[in-house]
Amino acid sequence: MQFEKILLLSTLLCQLHLCSQHLKAILKIVTIKNRDLIVKLEGEMKKTKFTESQIIGILKDQEQGKKVTDICREYGISQPTFYQWKSKYSGLDANQLKRLKDLEAELAQYKKIVAEQALDIRILKDLNSKKF
Repeated sequence: MQFEKILLLSTLLCQLHLCSQHLKAILKIVTIKNRDLIVKLEGEMKKTKFTESQIIGILKDQEQGKKVTDICREYGISQPTFYQWKSKYSGLDANQLKRLKDLEAELAQYKKIVAEQALDIRILKDLNSKKF
């Protein structure tokens, strides 16, 4: 029974033209409990100890003339982390960041809706093509 559920899930995702690499990146099977397949999204990352507005403040310290090494030592971060933040948040203020996050959340909702509709369409096409 468990194998059948996993096979069904992989078959549905393959029908959506997702290759195995993308499948591994998107889904992680956590456990099969009470005959229900429980799936966890892999995109969940470790939470940072800094909020976005704090990160913007840290980046503004560098814009005011502080050395990157001093900033990293003061806040307990690595230089690669600092430069990743700089590439992601450079030039943004708190209001723009909030708007960006809102738009990203809205886009994620739309992508989910499109994926669900594509799956529904594929299932309906498969049912329609079968002869009863």
